[in-house]
Amino acid sequence: MKPAAAIVCAVSIIVQPLPAFGADAAEVFGLTLNGRVTGLVGEFQRCDGQPCATAADMTALGFVVPDDLAKAHTLIPLSALPGVRVRIAAAEQVIYVEADNAALLTTVIRGDAQAPLAPLSPTSFGAVLDYDILANRSNAGTSVAGLLDLHLFGPFGSFDTVANVTAVAISGHSGVVHRLGTTYTFTDPDKLFRLRVGDVVTGALSWNRAIRLGGIQFSRDFNLRPDLVTYPLPSFAASTVVPATVNLIANGVQQSSTAIQPGPFAVHMLPVITGAGDVSLAIQDTLGRQTVLTVPIYVSSALLRPGLTNFSLAAGLVRDGYGTNTDHYAGWAGNASVQHGLTDWLTIEAHGEASDGLGQIGLGATIRIGALGIANVALSGSVGNRLVTAGRRSGELAVIGFQRISRRINFSANATFETVGYRDIAAVRGFALPKSTVNISAGYRTNNWGLFGISYIAQNQYGIAPNMPDAGLPLPIGNSQYRIINASYNVYIRKLGSFRLGAYRDISRHGGYGFSGGLSVFFGKSGISAALDGSYDGGQSSSSASLGKTAIAPGDLGYTIRATEGGISRHSAEFDHYGQWGHVTAGIEQSSAGVLGQVGVRGALSLIGGSVFASNHIDDSFALVRTGHIGNIPIQYENRPIGKTNADGLLIVPALMSYQNNRLSLDPSRLPPDIVVGQAFTIVRPRDGSGVIVDFAVTKVHAAVIVLHDSTGKPIPIGSLVTVDGAPDQTVGYDGEAYLNDLKPENRIKITRPDGSRCLAEVTYKPVPGDIPTIGPVPCL
Repeated sequence: MKPAAAIVCAVSIIVQPLPAFGADAAEVFGLTLNGRVTGLVGEFQRCDGQPCATAADMTALGFVVPDDLAKAHTLIPLSALPGVRVRIAAAEQVIYVEADNAALLTTVIRGDAQAPLAPLSPTSFGAVLDYDILANRSNAGTSVAGLLDLHLFGPFGSFDTVANVTAVAISGHSGVVHRLGTTYTFTDPDKLFRLRVGDVVTGALSWNRAIRLGGIQFSRDFNLRPDLVTYPLPSFAASTVVPATVNLIANGVQQSSTAIQPGPFAVHMLPVITGAGDVSLAIQDTLGRQTVLTVPIYVSSALLRPGLTNFSLAAGLVRDGYGTNTDHYAGWAGNASVQHGLTDWLTIEAHGEASDGLGQIGLGATIRIGALGIANVALSGSVGNRLVTAGRRSGELAVIGFQRISRRINFSANATFETVGYRDIAAVRGFALPKSTVNISAGYRTNNWGLFGISYIAQNQYGIAPNMPDAGLPLPIGNSQYRIINASYNVYIRKLGSFRLGAYRDISRHGGYGFSGGLSVFFGKSGISAALDGSYDGGQSSSSASLGKTAIAPGDLGYTIRATEGGISRHSAEFDHYGQWGHVTAGIEQSSAGVLGQVGVRGALSLIGGSVFASNHIDDSFALVRTGHIGNIPIQYENRPIGKTNADGLLIVPALMSYQNNRLSLDPSRLPPDIVVGQAFTIVRPRDGSGVIVDFAVTKVHAAVIVLHDSTGKPIPIGSLVTVDGAPDQTVGYDGEAYLNDLKPENRIKITRPDGSRCLAEVTYKPVPGDIPTIGPVPCL
């Protein structure tokens, strides 16, 4: 490594008498900084014989302007800037400046920037009905059930309701409808907040539990801005006294190369790695000398950038018996979770919740320990005014954990401890908290021999006292526990498939162990795969073999054939057709319980632009593509074929990514000559759960190449102007040929020659589908 002197900016302060300016009020000077010609030119005025300029001009030249000088809104003498001395060479029209690093703006270098987000696309009014319906036929009877999701959307938000519907029940029972949720949602991407009214799921941190409420929720949502990096980025600062090139290298891979001028610079690296890694700065000056600085870093999305705050606030009625016949809204509850990035290594957290007879509050922190890893700690307490557990009205929770992710070794350890009186709203509603939980896992990735993993989980559970008023709450009546060790091994066999092994041991009970293994084989690019699996668990063994192909694009046919032997023998076959209007599945299974047949359909009906469309399931956002009433035009999504427009020139693209750039395009070179495309591609950025209309302005032209001759049979001269029914003039090319558009069955054409003489021609036009015909020669008389 070369000496680091090349990147240390040693500055001497030169005090020179300043010659007086000329009589002009403003003069233009070149700028030489610390002995180097910058190539910058500035306009300076005279302030008591000193060169001066505005704060904006000083900043543009690369100088730091103190706030007190900038706020004065007056001309600032260059020599008044701290750490700056000047010498004027009036004859050369050059100002020589010597400045230390603090007086110069820092050159900021970033990694490869993401593509800027397009403006949000206008949201149309419309509706979507997603459906997933399955019919079963077995010895026990017939059943038909489905999941229905009705979604209404528009510029002012969206309304969503989801229900589980059983139309035909086994054994003659009547059908039933379970409403799963009804919610109105409004988002503001500029302010990064989301408002939900109706059925909501409360926000939760890693050390507390979410609940379902019927009420209102106000939260920050960083998903509204996918370009926003929410966690701290690695940052490095240095300086150079000569022009240099800075190469940013992360984990041995070059990320960027930037030329910089002398002075201080800072590197803010975009998140090219997650977890532990090494970042190197290779600084090469104009003479070829290179200095390499290598720094270990740790990047984690569990931290928030300094000054950034995430929150979720919710209040309403607790929902009990979700998805069952006893579904109802019970007592009131409030829930709040907040995270705030305090420094680039510390994010603090707070959570609180309250309901009738219960209050809970807790604090936590996520801490980056240098380049070692991420630690998290939390303490929480609860107090109950009405509910008493084992004579205790209050309790405490403690959480501690550590995580390290690297290219080779991953390690995670977490432990949670609760006292007998600790409760949250979920516990009050019957979902008891364990006494303690310990999770430890580790993994090691080799170069060519796969991934090894081991984990340990232990949980101690308070016993449940039956027939007690507090049934469902943790009571110290007999403890239950389990302690399980898992081990795994996975390896990818290049161009062939993968192999896996697994084993577990429950050390809390005798005979609690098992193991499994499997081999998957891929048959080239055909999409066909085969698998063999075997397992032993609790004294029982089983094995299975399968052959299948996945349907991943419209028009694909998939299938899975499987045979399982062991405790229960099963043989099944299932087929899946991925159509333009949805997924259709059909299958049959034979087992000791009899024969089961299934038929299913999954898709969506959408109303947008005044028409109803059938398509595949719409999970997020979608687009209605228009091609001007011209059908059978191929459309691409992110440069992949997604379908063709129907006879009316319409196509639903059902799988857009909300709040992100989505590229929709068509290839004009593949279209017939008589079709004109207004735009070949567009970038749309829809809101979540919304539909947008994309019009490629495709039109069919009535055009022809007309060959024009004069009365003697010679071609009309090149450069002559042709006018048809007042349309813009067209120019005659070689051999008297002119391209004319918007032709009618009968056309009267006026020709003006370059010498000013004129003539008239009559043209009869008959369109040729898919082509531009040539007509003529046509006499011009």
